[in-house]
Amino acid sequence: MYKLIIIDDEESARTLAAKCISKIDLGFEVTGSFSNGQKALEYLKENETDVVITDIKMPKMSGIELAKNIHEMMPKCKVIIISGYGEFDYAKKAIEYNVINYLLKPININELIDTLKRLKQILDKNLVEKENNLEMLTEQREQFFTDIFIGEFVSKTEIEKMFLNLKFPFNVENSDGAIIEINVKNYEQYINSIWKYGKANITTAILNIMQKQLLDVYIYPISQKKERFIFVLFNIESPVDSYKRKIEQTMKNVLNMDAVFNCLNVFDSIFNITCDEIFDSIEKEEDSLLTSHNIKEDIVIKKAKAYIDANYDKDITRDDVAEHVHFNSAYFSRYFKQQTGESFYDYLVSVKMRKAIELLSTKMKIYDICEKVGYKNIKYFSKNFKQYTSYTPSEYRKYVFKIEGIDDEE
Repeated sequence: MYKLIIIDDEESARTLAAKCISKIDLGFEVTGSFSNGQKALEYLKENETDVVITDIKMPKMSGIELAKNIHEMMPKCKVIIISGYGEFDYAKKAIEYNVINYLLKPININELIDTLKRLKQILDKNLVEKENNLEMLTEQREQFFTDIFIGEFVSKTEIEKMFLNLKFPFNVENSDGAIIEINVKNYEQYINSIWKYGKANITTAILNIMQKQLLDVYIYPISQKKERFIFVLFNIESPVDSYKRKIEQTMKNVLNMDAVFNCLNVFDSIFNITCDEIFDSIEKEEDSLLTSHNIKEDIVIKKAKAYIDANYDKDITRDDVAEHVHFNSAYFSRYFKQQTGESFYDYLVSVKMRKAIELLSTKMKIYDICEKVGYKNIKYFSKNFKQYTSYTPSEYRKYVFKIEGIDDEE
C-alpha cells in the first residue's frame, strides 16, 4: 500500500477525498489529514509518505509552498494540487516542483480515480526499478568483497574508490570486522534428507538467520564450498565469539542445521589484510581459490563446461554451475568471462543453439526441439535462435537444410 495524506482547510473536502480513496481500493492508504501545509510538513518530516494531495490556498502555508518544500526535502514524494478556477495561473508555478496533476474544485471523482491510477503505475514502475537497483547493488557489494579476497584489486586506492562508489552504509576503516566460517555437520545427509529448498538457497537462509540475530551488523557472503560457508561481517561488537552460541542455536531451531560458527580472523580494517592471510586460515586444500593457478583454472572451466554440456537440456542457471565447481556465483560469472572471453549466459545459449541446429536436420518437430534443449517457452527459444543464427528455426530448416514438409509452426 502506498501512503497518502490529504491537506485542505475544509474538513468536508478532506473527508470526502479520504472516503473516495479508501472505497476505490487502488492500493493507496490515507495515513494523515491536515488543515494546513505547516502541519502537513511537520508530519512529512517524521513519516515516510508516497503521495500528497493538497489544496492550493490554505492558511499558514500554501499548497505551492508545501510542494516546494517537498521537492527540496523529499523529491520522491508525489504531489497532486487541488485548485479553484481562478487559481489555475497561480497553480502553474508548481510545475517546477514536479507536481503530478491539478484537480479543479469541486473534485470530480472519476478524474481523481484516473489520476490515482496513472500515479500508481508510476509508483509501481519506480518500485520495480528501486528493487532491481537494490538487487544489483547488493550483488555488486558482495562481489566487491569477493574480489578483495581473491586479489582482484591491485592497490588500496583502487579498493577505496570502489568502496565509495558502492556507497556502503558504514565506514570500513572505523568498523571492526571479522571473517567467519559456518561448517554444516553431516552436510550430504542434511542436503539429501532434511533440506528441501535447493542447494543454492542455503547461503541465503544462513545469511538471513545471522542478519535477524545481528541487527546492527552488515554481513556479506564470500564463498561456499560444500559444507563450508564463508562470510564477512562489519560493525561488530567485540568479541565476535559472543555471537557464536546464539547463532548456532538459532540455526538448529530454525533450519534444523547442526553447525559450527568459527571466527577465523578479526581485523580493524579490511585494507590491512591480504587474500593469502584470509584463505591460509580458512583452508589449505589443493582446490581452494588461491591455489587456482593457470592449470587449476583450466580444470575449473573444463568442469563447468562439462556440466553445461551434460545438462543443457535442463533449465540450469549460473548458480547451478557455480555450485558444481564450488565457486561463489557472482565470482564464477566474472571468472568464467575472464578465462573464456565470453559470458556464462552466452556460452550456455551457444551450447543450446548448436544442439538445436543439429536436431533441426532431423524430422523432430520444433516444439520438441525447444524442450529438448531446455526451453519451456517456444517464443523465447525462437528469439534466441534468431539472434544466434539470423534465422528462425523453421527458416533455418527450410533454407539451410533444405527440408520442407514438417510442421514448423512456432
